[in-house]
Amino acid sequence: MAISFWENNIVTKEANLTIIGCGYTGLFSALFLKNVLPGLKINIVDKLPYGAAASTRNAGFACFGSVGELLDDIQSRSITDMVELVRKRWKGLQRLKELVPESVIGFEKSGGYEIFYDNAPAGFPVEEKIAFLNEALLDIFGKEVFQLREPITPRWEHCIHCSEEGQLNPGALWDYLLQRASRKGCQFFPATKITRLELSGSTKYCFSEFGLEFSSNAVLLASNGFSSSLVPQLRVSPARNNVILSNELPGITIKGSYHADRGYIYFRQLGSRLLIGGGRHWQLKSENTESQQPNLNICNRLTTFAQTYIPGAQSFKPSQIWTGTMGLGPSKTPIVEMLKPGLFAAVRLGGMGVAISNLVASEMAAQIVSYFGSSIKTDHVWEI
Repeated sequence: MAISFWENNIVTKEANLTIIGCGYTGLFSALFLKNVLPGLKINIVDKLPYGAAASTRNAGFACFGSVGELLDDIQSRSITDMVELVRKRWKGLQRLKELVPESVIGFEKSGGYEIFYDNAPAGFPVEEKIAFLNEALLDIFGKEVFQLREPITPRWEHCIHCSEEGQLNPGALWDYLLQRASRKGCQFFPATKITRLELSGSTKYCFSEFGLEFSSNAVLLASNGFSSSLVPQLRVSPARNNVILSNELPGITIKGSYHADRGYIYFRQLGSRLLIGGGRHWQLKSENTESQQPNLNICNRLTTFAQTYIPGAQSFKPSQIWTGTMGLGPSKTPIVEMLKPGLFAAVRLGGMGVAISNLVASEMAAQIVSYFGSSIKTDHVWEI
């Protein structure tokens, strides 16, 4: 589709900064920058109608890692690295509640649970592992956060409670950030896919699929799992998660956020319905894709899981299916850096955007402020 003369002149596409990706990271970055440099002109471009890679398509868990997930982490990294990941996630969750009113995003400290069902390894030393993690994380929380609980169904082998997990409304969070960014003068261009960058000169150009051209002094890639299609050397890959909302289930009464299979499966109650998602571990290779079409094989397995293992969900039927796309890589440490003069990246949030996007954005904003010739104190408190 070609852009008309009128369309090309409706909006001003020249700016100081073009942000590609209108999810949490892109919006927090824009808000932090406008707070310090209010005269900065910012365009925010997203290939989807919303910041819909993951920000508006996740389950709304305010979490930092289940026992199974954290134990899995230390198979490929040190205990120190795992602890620092949890520390950052916890710090980000606390900061999120300072930046955004809890009432606006429906935050509830509901607690979380991890279930081990009949695929649990025989003789798994669950109490020993809980004690190990509680000791490792004591400096962060000041108390033991994981406790063994009696399973509420005989289909579960073990159940671990986490006292510090919560839930929120991810769409309300995104909308709050978008409205604030709009009021501060940021321009939002939805459904505008950037297909090519031209970065050689002092003016950077972003070319869209349908002909719009955005020029600016700098570009920030905040499109997470979609970013490597523009900058292939970025060590971040898309990872699709399938999500299902059930039919009305009058017998469903589960409170809190639930995890299974090292965090690869997650579920929660929404009114009288069940939301369940994940299952990526069943077909890891096929789920490393930018496609947002659901994987029906995984959806069928998630449906069977719900009917089999979740009390009150025996009559589970999908009423709505969607997908969300995370940004993963060989490390769970986010990429927050200037890739070349005027090109910045804040990507690879590892499925923890709710928890760490504001911290990643503040780190990114500090680098961009410096690029534009200003300075801030190292202990600067970022506000929106």
